[in-house]
Amino acid sequence: MLAGCGRIDFDPLADAGGDGKAPADACAFGPWSQPELDLQLSTNNEEFGPALTADGLEVFFHSDRPGGMGSFDLFHATRGTQTQAWGAPTLVANVNSTASDGGAALTLDGRTMYFDSNRGGSTQLYVTTRPDRTSPFGAPALVPALVDVAGVTISSDGTEMFGSSSANMGDLVRVTGYDTATPVIEPLTSLNTPASEGYPTISSDGLTLYYSFEYDIARARRPAIGASFVAEGVEAALSSATSDDDAELSRDGTIFMQASVRTSGNDDIYVSTRSCQ
Repeated sequence: MLAGCGRIDFDPLADAGGDGKAPADACAFGPWSQPELDLQLSTNNEEFGPALTADGLEVFFHSDRPGGMGSFDLFHATRGTQTQAWGAPTLVANVNSTASDGGAALTLDGRTMYFDSNRGGSTQLYVTTRPDRTSPFGAPALVPALVDVAGVTISSDGTEMFGSSSANMGDLVRVTGYDTATPVIEPLTSLNTPASEGYPTISSDGLTLYYSFEYDIARARRPAIGASFVAEGVEAALSSATSDDDAELSRDGTIFMQASVRTSGNDDIYVSTRSCQ
């Protein structure tokens, strides 16, 4: 149902650029398609927070559907190619708790996953790893240096994490050294407003950031890694009159997944695509 560039063996760091400003060896992107309900991943319950592996063949998300362990749990689905429908979602082994777990974010190699959980009494960031893509994730560990960060996304080069400040929900933050004992957390002051911002997702070249702004999908760009982002407003093609947030941009830049209540009245996963030429 969903197609990327038709290249399963792409190099995300070389191939994926910002919106319409891809590197010379990559592609120019077309407009986003109308978001469509993903029937394989959505139910009459709530689904949020999709996170894709770099090849687009695995997705992680959280749901309060029956069969879980807590109020929200992390689920996982796979497919053989980007043009195939997802297989039946299954509960992620070893990771969930009797509390609420969600907000998955994957590193480029798909072997490390960060996620939010309130198993300790408040929402905090946890991390889990697996030795390879065919193995299950191990037991998660709290990330004590990042207890005030949630709803994260990881840059393709592994140098940056973006998320929200759980100490002041609604403020976007950038984290460097996120996998060390002394990470640096700084607010994205050029994007934060008195309104609500959160749930960022970053393009593979690190120059385009999509995020939730007052329950719409907004976009910002920066000229270089480390420079300030410039807000470009709401992305009309991805937003609706209802709630749209908790999104994921694929590493190749051609798939956009988000949670929305636009047709069903409860949050489901919707998908948009664009061409890569």
